[in-house]
Amino acid sequence: MNRKSVIATLKSVCPDKFLAAKAADGSILKYVPVFERPYDSEMMGISENGFWCVANEGRIWELKKSESGYIFYLLLYTPLKEIVDTLKKGLFRLKLPEKLIITFPFDELVLSAITSSSHWCQLALKWVEQGYPLTDEMRLYLCNNDKQSQQWLKWQQDRLSNILGL
Repeated sequence: MNRKSVIATLKSVCPDKFLAAKAADGSILKYVPVFERPYDSEMMGISENGFWCVANEGRIWELKKSESGYIFYLLLYTPLKEIVDTLKKGLFRLKLPEKLIITFPFDELVLSAITSSSHWCQLALKWVEQGYPLTDEMRLYLCNNDKQSQQWLKWQQDRLSNILGL
């Protein structure tokens, strides 16, 4: 689903579920809350612009690019499967299609955390251990951008072995 489809889906399925909050620039932004994080009162939802967001105490932040991933870092304290289950339950509760979960910015969150402090990187790598697949961009960062490193070459061999007959 692209953002345009997300916006259309929100407006048609749950037009009465939108809440309003103040964005960083002072404007009012509407969003549909999907779930509340288990360890604080912040709501995770989808904005009227089709971006996933965090809202708390009348304020809202949208995750538009990987550099903004830090606003989702606290999710890394929760096991990946639990986050996925919580997302699915929230979408189901709102009668939104489960396929909306594919729009959740998992890659942006994990990449941002991997490239951040060692604390957040370690938490992101726990998600990887729990089955989250690394993108090539994440793998390259973990190899210090060295495409000749043993780890990078092994990942590439694993990725390409079927088509190369290796």
